[in-house]
Amino acid sequence: MELLGSLSRQVRKQHRTFFNAKGLLRGRSHIEPVRLTDKLRQDNPFLSESQIDTFQDFLLPMLRYREAERSTPEDMLQHPWLASESPEPTRTA
Repeated sequence: MELLGSLSRQVRKQHRTFFNAKGLLRGRSHIEPVRLTDKLRQDNPFLSESQIDTFQDFLLPMLRYREAERSTPEDMLQHPWLASESPEPTRTA
């Protein structure tokens, strides 16, 4: 949630067990919003800005709140991040 922003009213209504009327997660007093790009930079200092942008572009379609809007595994297998960042397999004797 802290990476994706606030929930829509419809999502909050559908999941009242987990969220209060303000859209905050029940049982958590405060969640600090964090931009995904900033979190990726912080946790992966070895990635270039271009790699971070491509990785973020890969992650976001899978993290959409509504299942119908999420990318399918088949779609994600075609994403450029997988094609360009996959390491070569190593063989051991």
